Amino acid sequence: EQTSSPAVIVQLTSMTEGGAIKCNQYFPDSKDDATWVLNKDNIWNDNWRAKLSFESLEELANGAIEKRKLLLDVGGEAEPRIVWHLLYTRWPDYGVPTVDDMDSFFELMTISRDHTKPSNPRIIHCS
Repeated sequence: EQTSSPAVIVQLTSMTEGGAIKCNQYFPDSKDDATWVLNKDNIWNDNWRAKLSFESLEELANGAIEKRKLLLDVGGEAEPRIVWHLLYTRWPDYGVPTVDDMDSFFELMTISRDHTKPSNPRIIHCS
């Protein structure tokens, strides 16, 4: 459970590859996306609610990294939490990055480390 800010999520898969869905969309990815309401229907019966909104997008390492700043507004908290979402676009399905992609991969690791406090673990996932 991520209880403090900032949170860092590193995604090592594209949403789709070769026409197949590799990861469902779980965050708003542009200003055009409406704010997402989390647990709107109280499916866990805990009355926890939050809103997730898109703040900014920056492409880095010649498009290999998409760095999104999201804001998580948890009901009852004074300030929204920052969520950094880092999408690495060059990790192939059933493979590893090529030697040519090592610089961008090391940049991804540096960015994720720089945005993480020692007390907050990074969340890293693939497909």
